[in-house]
Order: sequence, then C-alpha cells, then structure tokens
Amino acid sequence: MQKTSSIDDQERVCRAICKDRGYTVMHVFSDGAISGGTDDRPGYPSLLRAIQSGQVDVLVCEAIDRLGRDTEHAARLQKTARFRGIDIVTTGGVV
Repeated sequence: MQKTSSIDDQERVCRAICKDRGYTVMHVFSDGAISGGTDDRPGYPSLLRAIQSGQVDVLVCEAIDRLGRDTEHAARLQKTARFRGIDIVTTGGVV
C-alpha cells in the first residue's frame, strides 16, 4: 500500500546522502508499487547483477528495510555486498 510519491521521496533522500558524501550516482534501482516481499521485482535482481559485475562501489538506500521486506532477500544482498567490499549507506550511516 505504498504511496506513489514514496519512491520519489526515497530517491530524493538517497541523492541527498550521495551529495553530502561526495558520491556520484551511477544507477538507480527501484521497484515502485511492487511489494518488497516478492521475488517479482525487476530492480532487485538488476541490483544484484550490478553488484556482482562490479558496477557498484557503494549502495545507498533510505533504510535497510528498503532493500527488501523478506529477510532472506535483504540478508543475501548484504552478504553479496559485504563479499564485494561494498558499503551499504543509509540515513543512519554505514550499515
């Protein structure tokens, strides 16, 4: 039951984090109006592929639960990022 503005708001927050930290935004992955608890999200596998292929140096998200409502998805993503030496940064700092 996500508001349509929610994705835009999250992207705005993430871009502000990037600006504050001097990061260059190279990719934006999103799954607007699709539940984070499902595998049927095009942005999630695209993000995983980008991480695995070395296209991501830092992953910025508003909050860690924005990566997926399913703990298995979030844990897999965190594990993959950590293995690749990629920091995950949220409004609270580095996860």
